[in-house]
Amino acid sequence: YATAVEKGLNPNDLLDDVPFKAGDWSPKNYGNKYRGKIPAYKALMVSSNVCAARVIESTGVRAVIQMARLLGISTPLEYDYTIALGSNGVRLFELTRAYGAFANGGYKVEPYSVQSIETSRGKVIYEAPTTKSTKVMDINTAATITAMLKTVIKSGTGVAANIGKPAAGKTGTTDDSRDACFVGYTPDVVTGVWVGNDDNTKNGKITGGTVPALIWKAVMTVATQPYGAADFDYPEIELKNYSGDK
Repeated sequence: YATAVEKGLNPNDLLDDVPFKAGDWSPKNYGNKYRGKIPAYKALMVSSNVCAARVIESTGVRAVIQMARLLGISTPLEYDYTIALGSNGVRLFELTRAYGAFANGGYKVEPYSVQSIETSRGKVIYEAPTTKSTKVMDINTAATITAMLKTVIKSGTGVAANIGKPAAGKTGTTDDSRDACFVGYTPDVVTGVWVGNDDNTKNGKITGGTVPALIWKAVMTVATQPYGAADFDYPEIELKNYSGDK
């Protein structure tokens, strides 16, 4: 969707939420539910698989992979429409770093794990270098995607993650619920949660909007406390006919 926005997609543009086929590939929506013509923001809000497939068909696979690379996803990606639905496994670390760019006005920030190391006498023997940030997308793209992803938590597949302050995020669930994730952010903190089995066995009926969203909510309720409840300092993005209801 970010690639499409950079290429001119407006969140209010209508997409066809009806069965889709490309060659031998015909993805289905969760529960085989289709809604006809819906705005792009709603397609993302309800995790429409067929709309995501139509979006990557319109942008082209190459442009989507290029965007993923800019955002810091270095995992090998298949040159295939199916990556629009997360068919390609990526590291949670990379996915969380990528979402950080939407929170940072289009700047990718390089994370680190160790702030500093001190001896028992308090002498600092290591300190993390200054955080490196790189502009990877236009602020309007970050603002648009954030406005769209806010609806996921307010009234979409991620309502279980609602922390009662401005936040944006996205659920993810693979076939047979082997992997379920929720990645989301406020203006100050981005967190990714993955739930699955180490041996890749099935996970019952777990989806990204259930256990991962609840874990995310529990973590972010505490992690965002020091920052208050400020909204994103972004240009206003109008989502037509959106009232916050399902």
